[in-house]
Amino acid sequence: MRNWRQQIRFLFGDATLILVVLGFLVLINFLSYRHFLRFDLTENRIYTLSESSRRIVSRLEDPVTIQCFFSKKAPPELGVLRQQISDLLEEYRVSGKGKIRVIFSDPAEDPLLQKRVELMGVPQVQMNVYQKDQAQITNVFMGIVLSYEDRQEILPFVKEAKNLEYDVSSAILRLLRNQKKRVVFLTGGGEYDLNENFGTVREILEPLYDLSRLDPAVAGSVPEGTDLLIVVSPEPVTERMKFAIDRYVMQGGKVFFLIDRVNIDGGTMTASRRDCNLEDLIASYGVKLTQDLVLDRFNLAINFRTGYTILRVPYAFYPKVVKEGFATDNPIVNRLDALSLPWAAALDVTNRPAVKSTILARSSPHGWLQRGMYNISPAQEFNPPQGEIKSYPLAVLLEGRFDSFYRLPSGGDASGGFPAAQGDGRLARSQKDTKILVMGNARFLSDAFISAPGNADFFLNAVDWFTWGDDLIGIRSKKMLSRPLPILTDRQKRLVKYGNMIGVPLVVILAGAVRFYLRQRRRRIYRKGKTE
Repeated sequence: MRNWRQQIRFLFGDATLILVVLGFLVLINFLSYRHFLRFDLTENRIYTLSESSRRIVSRLEDPVTIQCFFSKKAPPELGVLRQQISDLLEEYRVSGKGKIRVIFSDPAEDPLLQKRVELMGVPQVQMNVYQKDQAQITNVFMGIVLSYEDRQEILPFVKEAKNLEYDVSSAILRLLRNQKKRVVFLTGGGEYDLNENFGTVREILEPLYDLSRLDPAVAGSVPEGTDLLIVVSPEPVTERMKFAIDRYVMQGGKVFFLIDRVNIDGGTMTASRRDCNLEDLIASYGVKLTQDLVLDRFNLAINFRTGYTILRVPYAFYPKVVKEGFATDNPIVNRLDALSLPWAAALDVTNRPAVKSTILARSSPHGWLQRGMYNISPAQEFNPPQGEIKSYPLAVLLEGRFDSFYRLPSGGDASGGFPAAQGDGRLARSQKDTKILVMGNARFLSDAFISAPGNADFFLNAVDWFTWGDDLIGIRSKKMLSRPLPILTDRQKRLVKYGNMIGVPLVVILAGAVRFYLRQRRRRIYRKGKTE
């Protein structure tokens, strides 16, 4: 009878402990739902909203609805993507403090909803699914619609979570300001055609900015409402267009001057000098574009054919800017790890009154120059000349108020004889602070080089900062760091293999046996105490 009562007490004690633990877990879940808290221990805080996104969300005065249309019957491999999207949007919901509502819906479950979603601009996407050794085609929805007041922004197809925070934050920003920034490219065709060799940059910018192009051969003015003018190594521009660029800067316009100094023949690997009639204009603002190409011991490797053999060799004409070469106090570059600039020209910075110059990117201290006749063959020995090994500026930011290249002497005519400038004293100097970015390189934006580490991030960070200020800067630069496993020897591999197959189960069995022994020992001691 006594043993039976003791068993009841033990069982009751265990049941009570289990109920207490379950109640504690329920309480924790309830409190965590009401008061969201999560620790992101990753080095770059990739699972936490950036400060830029938090600032944007904090400005909301009315609710934003984020509708995520994601098919439940999507291929299994998209399950991770759905979870990543859900986690990120949950961060927005919590940061919004009641001003952001997140809704997940499957349009395939409701024909009326499916029709409405397709009219919004979220299409069904065909995907190949491999199940039971068979390939099948299925249609899925993977889009997001953001609604604010009577306006909407559409992300029609979310294929990865890598840039989703930037896409969502920029969409919210456009909803708040109800506008797209206007970016104008001044560039020619051929090698610099935006729809072909520079198509990737255009595709990235197009959903976020209002893009247009000026033909340097015929254009004579910068369109009204231009937020950023990007001069991409045009053929020699007319004097009237040159004057229009200067006037745009004097009115507070922002400009990128991305100028290649050489023409490259990829077939023969030869280079020749290239001019665009803007060198003196840029020099008047504070940066001289030299004709000297920068070579560097820190560089990218290229594939080089010699006879029937293809070799991969380091190529000094592709200098690679590493973290130490970036300006630490500028948001365009202070989070970048790399930038690769093919056949880049060195820059010479000249101080100008009321203008602050910042070298955003420079070569490593192991750089040197090639002057005069260009020999760009990968087959040569890259031996730097003595006494010229040092770091060279590759990207310079100018900020402040600039003197006009066509500034007027007192009572005189405008340089170049443009009637629009006569007697216009406002053209002598820009009347408000503005920004100019100068690089002796434009090819790093081409489709052949934009995928190199850091190239897209650098350019898009610069565009964001010039147009939106600090609102979006820093989001793109968040990235997952690679943490590969070390290379293991055969012996180490066997240890890992059999340690998982045999060692882990043995540890579990041993822990269970120790636990069982201790419980039995405690019971014997308890019974012995009761009998005494």
